[in-house]
Amino acid sequence: CAEPFLNFVHPDDIASTLKEVEKLGEGLLTINFTNRYRCKNGTYKLLSWNSILDMETQTIYAIARDISDDKIKTDKINELLITQQAIFNGASYCIIYTNPEGIIKNINRAGLKLLEYSAEEVIDKMTPAPFHDSDEVIKRANNLTIELGQTVAPGFETFGAKAKERRCGDSNEWQ
Repeated sequence: CAEPFLNFVHPDDIASTLKEVEKLGEGLLTINFTNRYRCKNGTYKLLSWNSILDMETQTIYAIARDISDDKIKTDKINELLITQQAIFNGASYCIIYTNPEGIIKNINRAGLKLLEYSAEEVIDKMTPAPFHDSDEVIKRANNLTIELGQTVAPGFETFGAKAKERRCGDSNEWQ
């Protein structure tokens, strides 16, 4: 005896699945609809569906793809991003991320408070150069030139010279 497909849908997903079937009944396509489907062993897999209803025969044609592993990976990445963002904004010292050209891409709350700028004023608009004493940057560039055995020009290169050489991060405390 054939079982209705709803018997295989996770109980928490039945309402959304019925709404999707209703849309199919109106002649709409289903693209990337997800729900959990029960396997023979009783576990559930997350499936992504693409479906269409043949109005003449009232037959639903559907293709499903198992995205359970993708969902697990995405959830782990999101957890890491949330943790990283909490650390970034929870730090009590200024943290600035730049692109390779030196343009600020992100700055934490402590940095904005310390420097008295808004994110809109600095992100994608400026480099960290105005936040540093030029004499200190020159001195640090000279020290790095000696330490790395190659010329490090004063300026943005000073802040990332060690990273470019794949050496330990620069633990210099800028004034």
